[in-house]
Amino acid sequence: MKKLVVVGIVVAALVACVVLVAASAQRPRLTPPGSTLQTAVGKMFQIVVESNPSTGYSWSASFDKASLELVKTTFKEGSSGLVGAPGVQVFEFKGLKKGSFEVKLDYLRPWEGQSIKQATYTVMVK
Repeated sequence: MKKLVVVGIVVAALVACVVLVAASAQRPRLTPPGSTLQTAVGKMFQIVVESNPSTGYSWSASFDKASLELVKTTFKEGSSGLVGAPGVQVFEFKGLKKGSFEVKLDYLRPWEGQSIKQATYTVMVK
């Protein structure tokens, strides 16, 4: 009977570890403001920033559209599972031509138009 209890505890601990690792693997790593990102022409890259759209705020990107293409932007919920909890906003870009370019992000409520946070990134396309 004691062996059965020990086996049950070990299995439960292993399942918990797998769930935690899977949950942390789903959240992309944040891209620190001021970072320099490197990519190649035709290749994708991401900028990941903390966001909480339940407050009405979201990130808006400004960049040279002849040099970079914003392929998509998505929001990924945080691991807490709570309504209104922050998560991350993921911007996926593609480099269109060689050079050094700037991506500026503004955190704002679109109807207010006033940014409360900004982040700037340098993108080197080879």
